[in-house]
Amino acid sequence: MNFSLLKTLIERIEDIINQSNIEVIIEKLFKKLQILLVLILIMPILIWGTGRLMIESTASSLKTNDQLTTAININSWVYSEMRSNNVYQDKKHLLITTRSFTVYWLPHLPYICIRTTFSFPEWIILNKCGACGENSALFTALSRSAGLETMKVCNPGEDHCWAEVKINNTWHIFDPVVNEVYGTDFGVYERPKSEGGWGKNLSYVYGIDEIGVRYDLTKKYTDTGRLIIKVMKDGEPQADSTVIIFSKFLESNPLYGIPLESLRNRTNTNGTMVTELGGNDYLVVAEKKNGLFKWIGEANITVIENNETSVILNLERRSLNYDAIIIALYLIGGFLIGLGFGYMINEWKKYKKALQNKN
Repeated sequence: MNFSLLKTLIERIEDIINQSNIEVIIEKLFKKLQILLVLILIMPILIWGTGRLMIESTASSLKTNDQLTTAININSWVYSEMRSNNVYQDKKHLLITTRSFTVYWLPHLPYICIRTTFSFPEWIILNKCGACGENSALFTALSRSAGLETMKVCNPGEDHCWAEVKINNTWHIFDPVVNEVYGTDFGVYERPKSEGGWGKNLSYVYGIDEIGVRYDLTKKYTDTGRLIIKVMKDGEPQADSTVIIFSKFLESNPLYGIPLESLRNRTNTNGTMVTELGGNDYLVVAEKKNGLFKWIGEANITVIENNETSVILNLERRSLNYDAIIIALYLIGGFLIGLGFGYMINEWKKYKKALQNKN
């Protein structure tokens, strides 16, 4: 190895550093990093504040003295603002998908669509893109700002959301993704398409009120059957096991290709979970976590409306508990990043002290 060449290179780098005002460069870099960190911290507050002001002003402009007219105005406004940026029309432009958010590229403004798991209306009114979840969340926020009692309604197993508004003590259906007011026609989503309905087999429907309380609305929209699930392991009932129920209604649809989660709950002290579901084919999965591992049992079942179905899930298959692993990795990563920042700050202090002593 030619050590003389390496030595020359090191000496040249030292000359460049000595000729440069390196302490000024480093100080400017740290100042820029500080500004960046401040922007990262205040950006969510700015987004929330701007979005909230837009929601309040938009709701005020759409509000009338009649509750029904106000709700219809909001429904039409959300539809007109969101319809060109429906991500299902642009699904081929999917860029990133994670458990917390999904990013799409759109061929028109706003070009980038970011969908979050929680559908924050303050972000939606700024980004103005998404699908039924975003439409219903924005409709609900605007309606509440206009003084209407409103619930966001979700049917996760068949992938749709809409809203209900209470007018004259009666709940009315509003679907801003298609700009429809279905009123009290609660059978519209299961009615065949040939009869003006959506042709779905609803599995589970819930509504969320203004303070976040969830209400089971399944029986309001469809007839149901009772499902009794018993979770066992080595002949013993497994209390506090997680039970996840997936609807198979959209599994054959090429847009999905997999069963969609309808709901999840935990077993009681007897290892049992009881629920009411619409008539459908389901995949039922039970999990019992134990540190870095979890035990799994599953079964395919069919729920028949106005009937009772029972199933026993035996926890026989062991798998890694990825949730625990991810949390551990986050903690380790955060600890290492903290150590790195601490080391950089300490070295910077030593460097500045050395310069002061030198001067």
